[in-house]
Formats: sequence, structure tokens, C-alpha cells
Amino acid sequence: EEGTVTLMKLKSDVPKPYVPDPEGTIYANARDKYLAITAKGIHEGSIHIQGSDEWKEERKGLITASRVGMQYPDEALGEKGVVNFLTPEGQDRAARAMSDPDKVFLANSDMVYGVKYENLAKQHFLKEKGNEGFTAEEAFLETNQDYENFGVSPDARVFNAEGGDEGLLELKVHKTEYGMKQSLKSYTNQLQLQMAITGADKVHFYRINRETDERMYTVVHADKRLQKQLIAAGRQVQKLAGD
Repeated sequence: EEGTVTLMKLKSDVPKPYVPDPEGTIYANARDKYLAITAKGIHEGSIHIQGSDEWKEERKGLITASRVGMQYPDEALGEKGVVNFLTPEGQDRAARAMSDPDKVFLANSDMVYGVKYENLAKQHFLKEKGNEGFTAEEAFLETNQDYENFGVSPDARVFNAEGGDEGLLELKVHKTEYGMKQSLKSYTNQLQLQMAITGADKVHFYRINRETDERMYTVVHADKRLQKQLIAAGRQVQKLAGD
């Protein structure tokens, strides 16, 4: 339900993320482990800051959460309609986008403002009732050895006051009431692929209207059935892009 925050245990059949973990290393908690691993990766140059040239290069050729969440303009309807990633038409457009994204990607001004106001949205999220003690740590491109050529970059990983894992954070900044109301529907695929690849069981989906300061907050839980559909669709896109 919109705005309802609930907790759900991680199901055993949700794939765990693949991260390098030095043998024999003991961490006090999940947050300490995450920070140690990412710090090591940044130092060694194997992990790159989101938005950097290196990060953009790493993402090339991958089925990303942003790609499955893209809205591709329907060629028959123009900007009046879009095609879904889970349909054959959407997969065809996605495959074409992988080789020439500028021609088929429907640009969204919300994305531009999202980057600019992301830190503000994050601070609002951390101040929400029930999030006392939460920290939102920088997230990076993550892949999973079970899903070749998939990769996701959540906005942050969330930890509680004890350093326990609280899932992912995805932030969206909108400029219209319509965008706010449609955001959960529009970004469901993106959120589910993030969980599928990282092994997280939930995403804190936080939206803010930059014009009115309205905020919407939903904890979205893993949907295994939809995740399997997205993985299958992504593999089809990879096949089409390779033909």
C-alpha cells in the first residue's frame, strides 16, 4: 500500500549479491563490511563513483535497472504512448537503444533534476519517522555472477543504527503532481531489477516534488515473479542486440 512501511525477511531463494570478501575477515556488521569492501575497491580502482567516465564505461553493454525502466516512445503513437520493456516491442526498442540510445530513448527532465536535488531528497528520507539511526551509504555498480551482463547502480544502500542491512534506496525528484502519482508504476521494473541483481529484499522508494516539496515514501518488496520476467526479457534484449 502506498506510504506503508513494512518489513519482510529475505527469502532464501532470492539470489545473494556477489561481492569480494577476503577470506577470514570478520566484520562487526553489514555496514562495516560494505564500507570496507567499497573502500578497498575504490582504492584499487575496481569500483568507480556513479556518473564518472569509468562508471559509464563499465555500464556499456549491460542490462541495467535504468534500461528496464526506460519509457520508449511508441513509433505509432509518438509521445502519446510508450511501450513496456516486458513486451516484444519494448525489447526490440531496448536492443536498438543499446547500440544507439540517443535515437530511441525518451528523455525525461525529471532525471536531470533528480541528479541535482538527490542529496536534498536523501536528507529528507533520513529524517522520516521510523528512519531514526538510518544511514544511506554511497552505492556503486553491482553485478551478480548468476546474471551475466546485468548490472545495477542503486542510489544508496541503507543501514540501521546497529549497522544491519535495511535494503536499497532509490530517489526520484519530480516537478509535477502527475509525475509523483505515476512514479511507483513507472519505476517498478527498475526497482525490481535492482533487487534481483543485488539480492536485496526491499527498496526504500522516496520521491519529492521540487515545486511543492510534497513527498511520497514507499517500501517496495521483492517480487520474484516479476524479477524472473525482467531477467528473461533482459536476456532476450541481449540476444537481439547481438544479432
